[in-house]
Amino acid sequence: MWASQLNAVNGVERNFGEKIKYDPQWTGPLETQRKVTNFPVFILFVSVLSLWIGLGIYVKASFDKIPFEAYFEDWVHHIRQIREAKYIAIGFTTFAGVITVPLIILLQRSAKTIIYTGILVICNALFLAICIFSYIFSEDKTRLNILFWLLSCVAILILIIIIVLSVRKKIVIACEVIGESSRAVMSFPLLFLFPVILLFLYAVTVIFFLEVVGSLLTIPPHEDGSRSHIYAYHAINLIGFLWTWSFAKAFVQMVLCGSYATWFWTFNKQDVPTFTVIQFIKITLMYHLGTIALGSFILSICEIISSILRFIRQRIQKDENSPTGICFACYSYVFLKLESLLEYLNRDVYIMTAVHATDFMQSARDAFNLLMRNVVKVIVITKVTDIILSFGLYLVIGISLLSTYAYCYYMDLDQLVPYAMTMVGIGSLVVTSCFFTIPRAAIDTIFLCVMEDFERNDGSIGKPYYMSSRLKELLFS
Repeated sequence: MWASQLNAVNGVERNFGEKIKYDPQWTGPLETQRKVTNFPVFILFVSVLSLWIGLGIYVKASFDKIPFEAYFEDWVHHIRQIREAKYIAIGFTTFAGVITVPLIILLQRSAKTIIYTGILVICNALFLAICIFSYIFSEDKTRLNILFWLLSCVAILILIIIIVLSVRKKIVIACEVIGESSRAVMSFPLLFLFPVILLFLYAVTVIFFLEVVGSLLTIPPHEDGSRSHIYAYHAINLIGFLWTWSFAKAFVQMVLCGSYATWFWTFNKQDVPTFTVIQFIKITLMYHLGTIALGSFILSICEIISSILRFIRQRIQKDENSPTGICFACYSYVFLKLESLLEYLNRDVYIMTAVHATDFMQSARDAFNLLMRNVVKVIVITKVTDIILSFGLYLVIGISLLSTYAYCYYMDLDQLVPYAMTMVGIGSLVVTSCFFTIPRAAIDTIFLCVMEDFERNDGSIGKPYYMSSRLKELLFS
């Protein structure tokens, strides 16, 4: 049965286009002849952005608004607590960013050691929890909630052991890919400034979005009670916010992918141009803003549809219409997974655009065919590296939350704990996600370039491989 399934997978891999052929005239991403890609979409993005900014100015200046405190009378206490907790949130969110950078470097240099150490710590913690819950339940067998947590810990421990035993060999391959990507990351220390720039753009976008939301919420309806114009303003505000947010992230990803691809396609890594990052910022601004705009627009549409489905689901739950609610929950889950898939494919599109200067559709087709020709390797590497990076991300968030709780406890600020913890949780998630864009982009870029390298070259003197011999041995032996 396993042989037939493997043959079927191999058949699938062979059916997705021709392999990339060797081109002696192609000398790397920086030397590729380029033209402007998907420029009309960029014009559309600029139009929407201008409309969004104009809406904010118009709403702020043109309407007589209900006083903010009167509109949010029931929320005055919560708003006051949030203001008191904001400095705690800013401090520990900054702390999350500070510890993320050394963790990324450490995770990439010693990924295997850190992963197995983390797994051992988690298993020991679960075993200790099992012992504690078993002792408590043996003293009082009427506490069913303790039994629930006991069984949950046992199930999680068994599941972790099974997963580790199943993918232990794949972890070695994933760690080698991460090691290769870490060499690319450390070649461009300037790239560690990009998460800070991205966070600044996020902050400006969120502040403007919330300012417009606050203004729209305090606008009184028409004399006839109609609020249709306010709903239209909310729609424009949401579209502008989501598209701008995704565009900022996509721009950073394009520059990162182009820089890492240049590193990979330089045979002697010591000869990587000094100003590669600056050159790719220039290339992205001159040629590929349209591709970025199209990719971010697709993600924004998915996010809008997901938001609409969540809103409908909440309204249905109020009516206690459970079958329909279940259907909309399934739709929401499907769109969430679709959004994750599109985000992954978008990164691959940006890699192909950065390397070959093709437009969005051509890059999407080439990237998809290349991935499907190596579908088994893609699934294994993607899942294992996602687990490794997610472990680091959630570790930082957990440390930030525990530090916040400890600070509030020792400073006798119990009333601020829920507000501070919520803000630190959201803030540290955004900050660490921005910083983890660096290794994630590096891993995706190096892995896609390795797949192309194996098809383009054969390891001979005339067509040598650009990947390391260790990585070739693990992936293609």
